[in-house]
Amino acid sequence: MKGRAVVRGSRRGPKSAGGARKPAPRARARSAGAENPLLKAAGRFHGHIGPFLAIGLRMGLLANEILGRSPFDTRADITVRPEPPRSCLVDGVQYVTGCTMGKGNIVIKPHPSLVRARFTQGKRVLVVGLKPAFLRRMGRDLDGAPEKAVVDYAFRIMDTPQGDLFEVA
Repeated sequence: MKGRAVVRGSRRGPKSAGGARKPAPRARARSAGAENPLLKAAGRFHGHIGPFLAIGLRMGLLANEILGRSPFDTRADITVRPEPPRSCLVDGVQYVTGCTMGKGNIVIKPHPSLVRARFTQGKRVLVVGLKPAFLRRMGRDLDGAPEKAVVDYAFRIMDTPQGDLFEVA
C-alpha cells in the first residue's frame, strides 16, 4: 500500500516514553483491495459502492487500455437491464472513459440478462461481456448479504483477474 509502512515480525507496538510496549493496532477487516482509490472516488460520484459500479469501472479501464482514453472519440453502448443494481455499471464506465449522456456517446440498450459493453473509436471495436458464470456466482454470493459484504465484494472485483470476469472480443 502506498504511503503506509509495513512492519514485519513482532505484533507488539512501539515502545512508549516509559519503555513499555503499546499494543499493536488491530488489522483492518477489509483486504488491501479495500484501499482502491478509484473505486472510492467513483463511489462518491455514483453515491455508493457496489459490485456493478466496480464491474463498470473494470470494463471502462479495459477499454481505455486497449483503445486509449478519448472521451470525445469513444462511444459506449451498454447492454444491461436498465434498473439498479445492474444499471450502476453505466456510471462506472462513464467515470473512467469520459463517455457521458450529455455528450451522447454513452447509450443504454435494455436487455433482461446480458451485461455487456461495446466500445467504439472510429472503426475500432471492443466488446466486453461479463461472464454469465461470474454473474450467477455473484448472485449466489450476495443473495441476502448485508451492505458491508456487498461493498467488500465490490472491492474484491477490482482485484479479480480480468479473465475471471470478462469475455473480450
